[in-house]
Amino acid sequence: MLAHRMRRLLGDRTHYSLLALDHGLTFGHSVDAAQLPAGDLLNRCSDHIGGFVMTYGLARALDGWPHRLSLVLQCFGAPKGQSKFQIASVSQAITLDAAAVSVQLSWADTELASRLREICAFTSEAHSASLPVLYMIGGESNTSALPHAIRVCQELGADLIKINCSLDNFMCDHEDVKSVLRYGPPVLMAGGAVSQDIFQFAQNAARLGFSGYCVGRNIFHANDPSDVVVQLNTIFSNESKGVAK
Repeated sequence: MLAHRMRRLLGDRTHYSLLALDHGLTFGHSVDAAQLPAGDLLNRCSDHIGGFVMTYGLARALDGWPHRLSLVLQCFGAPKGQSKFQIASVSQAITLDAAAVSVQLSWADTELASRLREICAFTSEAHSASLPVLYMIGGESNTSALPHAIRVCQELGADLIKINCSLDNFMCDHEDVKSVLRYGPPVLMAGGAVSQDIFQFAQNAARLGFSGYCVGRNIFHANDPSDVVVQLNTIFSNESKGVAK
């Protein structure tokens, strides 16, 4: 069942293509969050993405979503500047027929040990329900931290990993990065703040061996969100190898 849900997220593509719509918890009602309601945006992008990440409150309020899309329920988070905490449960994910759940983890968290215990317990519960877990990680400060972070997430049981793309490790070729990407779970590129370099980031991430993207602001703030998704898909389609690990 878990493998089936992973295939749901992948869809008919060779890479993962996720639209992140969970920014409102972090940034509140601001320019960094997607406009509501989100249904129109999902309909516009539905032919080009495999799924979307959303919090429980917004997901349960949706008046349905395109049947071809899979929900990744964001289960950890916090307003900006606060330590992440659990905000949704495995049972809520099952109620919404989510294909996966997501957790957020920052290596800069001053309560990292407590957070790891919570995330490990949550991952175990999710796997008992055959739900894949997407680890969204942040707080990496340099290139050498990237393979370390990915390996730790792999050891904790991550089925997918999302990494911020604003680091210089996306601009270089590093054999240690390629190695951990080759033998670890699928790793997805995050979009971060709106940047004119988003496609360059995607090209570098795909070349390093990333298995797709999970991008929000660079899509939903674009004049034509579906066009951005199409271009990202083209980049990863040309480079994707061995995605279904």
